[in-house]
Amino acid sequence: MILARMVLFFIATSVVSQSAMAQSTPTPAPQTNRVKIEYVPPTNPAHQPILDLLKRRKTLERLQTLLSPVRFPRDLLLRVKGCGVVNAWYENDVVTVCYEYLDFIQKNAPKQTTRDGVTPEDALVGQSYYVFLHEVGHAMFAYFQIPVFGGEEQAADQFSTYMMLLIGQAEAFPLIMGATYTFQSFLRSPEITAPIASFSDIHGTPAQRYFNLMCIGYGARPDIFDAVVTNHFLPSGRAPDCAFEYGALAWAFNGLIQPHVDQQLAKTVLDSSWLPAVTLRPTRPGHPPAQ
Repeated sequence: MILARMVLFFIATSVVSQSAMAQSTPTPAPQTNRVKIEYVPPTNPAHQPILDLLKRRKTLERLQTLLSPVRFPRDLLLRVKGCGVVNAWYENDVVTVCYEYLDFIQKNAPKQTTRDGVTPEDALVGQSYYVFLHEVGHAMFAYFQIPVFGGEEQAADQFSTYMMLLIGQAEAFPLIMGATYTFQSFLRSPEITAPIASFSDIHGTPAQRYFNLMCIGYGARPDIFDAVVTNHFLPSGRAPDCAFEYGALAWAFNGLIQPHVDQQLAKTVLDSSWLPAVTLRPTRPGHPPAQ
């Protein structure tokens, strides 16, 4: 009996001690430069040119630098690999984009430079940035418990678009217009017929994502993205609202994402100098200022 009591005492003491240690162990502080990258060699030889292009354009390296100021609580891996399916996703601290997805993009890319200056490479690389940053948006919402008032897929699209703008003026236009080309391939005729089920998808329709991308770019800098209106890619009825849409996105980014960004490091790798500063909650055209 005495021995049994001693054993129970030591077990209880051990449990209490381990619990106390767990409570006293501090949670590692969020840090910058926590994005890792991985180019997994494709198993399908047909995908090797895609890997070669991504490496030549340093696509993952550029994304790694772009995201380096974010104070992530743990490492986030950006990975491109063969999956056997056309897809991309975020799960368990890993963003995976499949070669099959990028192969689909490449097959729908323009065969030569378009009249708005989109090259075949821009179409693939632009959509690569867009899909990787879209999935990073999901990671950001999860890591930092960011509330999303509306569809999370649409919010991830918005996060991706704004981050592409922060790449800088010289690259933002070709990359965003390149990303739109993927969705433009669904708009070959003025009237589109689609099954009802396509409207129940958690993602926006290709047409919506196409116009949203252009609208944010045009709303930020209509002088640089003016071709989307003059070439009738963005309807004139939507264009006047785009400055508000950009402003609302920038306002949300400043309030929800910026607190998790190292501002000193951001000054060296992000370029917001060419974008209009948003310091007040924006209002739609023709509406009185928000109180």
